[in-house]
Amino acid sequence: MAKADLGALSLHYVRAGSGPEVVLVHGLASDLAFWYLGVMRLLSRSFRVTAFDLRGHGYSGTPTRGYTSADLAGDLAALMDHLGIERAHLVGHSFGGSVALHLAVSQPQRVRSLTLADARVNELQPRLPRHDDERWRGVRAALEELGFVLPPTIPAVAFAVLEELLDSMGAKGPGTLGQAGPMGFFGIRDGSSRKLDRWLRLMETTSARQDFNAVAGLTRERLRELPHPALAIYGERSCCMESGRELQRHLQCCSTVVLRGAGHLHPFLQPATFVEHVAPFILAQSHGADPEVGHAAARA
Repeated sequence: MAKADLGALSLHYVRAGSGPEVVLVHGLASDLAFWYLGVMRLLSRSFRVTAFDLRGHGYSGTPTRGYTSADLAGDLAALMDHLGIERAHLVGHSFGGSVALHLAVSQPQRVRSLTLADARVNELQPRLPRHDDERWRGVRAALEELGFVLPPTIPAVAFAVLEELLDSMGAKGPGTLGQAGPMGFFGIRDGSSRKLDRWLRLMETTSARQDFNAVAGLTRERLRELPHPALAIYGERSCCMESGRELQRHLQCCSTVVLRGAGHLHPFLQPATFVEHVAPFILAQSHGADPEVGHAAARA
């Protein structure tokens, strides 16, 4: 693993494999470990894969400002420049999907295809369940019984992730805390988590709280202009399905896959299933025409 010095910001990244360039973009309150042992390992058999920590996450720098999807897309472009990646297939999970989409609308020539894994887009889905929603109060109470108290600034989307945690534990009981699964996603060990602690500091000391909720120019109109081939892949139980349905409506060249029984964390929990869908899609786009040519042919 290495760090890219981008002037005012350093980004932590890792690369593996050979072949067409693929860049993986994680979501909020996560880091490149979301991809590293599962999806990245599998994709690197056929592709040159890069995963990195978004600013404010993992081992990347934490500026006081600049956390909109537009800002993070600028970081992604700068990292690609640093690594000599002219164009890439982008794979984004959750808010990382918005980052990938924002790079596609701002610098379309840098993007070969888009894989949107349970992506949430603020313009398409402005509201997530409130923290005091009855359903999420039950999730919070169940976790507190296991000795894990949620910080007040945990992202709303994390409640769906934590609900997956409780489902995955089932009869296994609290002994699964700290093992593989959704707790592994948060890096939780014995009721504590470096990732969640860092998230709390990020919310308290930077503009991230406001920036993460900003549309920042990623509007329906701009989404409709995108010619890039896209694969939207969602878990059947995802809290972000509203974004998935709207992406299908607005993107010009979008195919959708819904994974039965899966939730928001499906790339992390079911990496082989995820890659079974994603690898053929990326390979097909790697050997196909440029997006603009392909779209023109589709309209002819």
